Parts: sequence; C-alpha cells; structure tokens
Amino acid sequence: DVPADAWLVAEAWLPVRAHAQDPFWSEASRQLLADILTSTPALTITNAELYRLITRATTDELKIMLAGTPSGRVFADPAAEKMRESIRSTLSINLRALQFLEPTARAGEGFSMRRWIRQALAEGSGSRVFLGCPPEQAAAINPVIAVLIESAAAALMALGADRDRRVG
Repeated sequence: DVPADAWLVAEAWLPVRAHAQDPFWSEASRQLLADILTSTPALTITNAELYRLITRATTDELKIMLAGTPSGRVFADPAAEKMRESIRSTLSINLRALQFLEPTARAGEGFSMRRWIRQALAEGSGSRVFLGCPPEQAAAINPVIAVLIESAAAALMALGADRDRRVG
C-alpha cells in the first residue's frame, strides 16, 4: 500500500519534536515527503532521485509532479515561495541521511524488513537483524533506523493475532 507506506516513512523520518514551538514545518515536510513518494512511479525512484527531488528539483518540476496533492497547492501558488522554500529546507535537513544510502537502490530491491519478518516467521529460523552504521554517520542515519523499526512494527501488526507466535 504505497500511500500508507509513504506516511509510515514520512512520520518515522520526520518526527514532530515534543518541544517544537511550531510543529507546522515538520508536518508540512511530512506531507511533502509523502506526496513525493506517492507521486513517483512505484518501485522506480532511487535514493539519489528522491534526494534530488527534495533538494534540487525546480519549483516547476515539483508543481507538475505534485499537482492534485495537498503539497501541490503550495507549489502552484506564486505567493507561497517563502513557505515553499522553508518546507523544502526543513525536509532537506531531515533527509540528509539519503546521502549515505546506496544511491541506485530502489524500493523493493535489497533488504526488506517486512520480507525478513515474513520469512523468519515462516521458516521458524529465529534469525536476528542487527542495525548499525559507522559512528561518524550515526546522527544522520538514526532516521533510517527509525523507518526500519516502524516498518518492522507495521509488518508485525499486519500479521494479525496469534497466541503462539513469538518474535524476539
């Protein structure tokens, strides 16, 4: 489910800080990220392309791409330039971890937390996942780890109730 997955990523990657004076910028950045993710053809966008769209795409390119989405209104309104750039700046700062991920990786390729959970439970293998990164990248990579944990939780919740299932 692309819209639900887009929101899961957006909410995990861009948490609203408990002491934020104005949560609007985080919420608007979440909306923009979710709209970009749902407006791109499924399974075709790479990490590098996502980063480019967020940081370097022209207003006109995003206006066309986001037409009909909640974020599209901000890109269609010429008077909203300052707000649009503030939202993009907030999103760019929060998505800096994209620079450390494999640039050509696409959704559906490589490791999938959901696929791992399904396989581990089906095989009864008791396998484990260790999430780590180089210390110098830890602060930037934490949001990626948060997305993986949220994805795991969503995958487990989607399995439904089972009194005998144990996940460790």
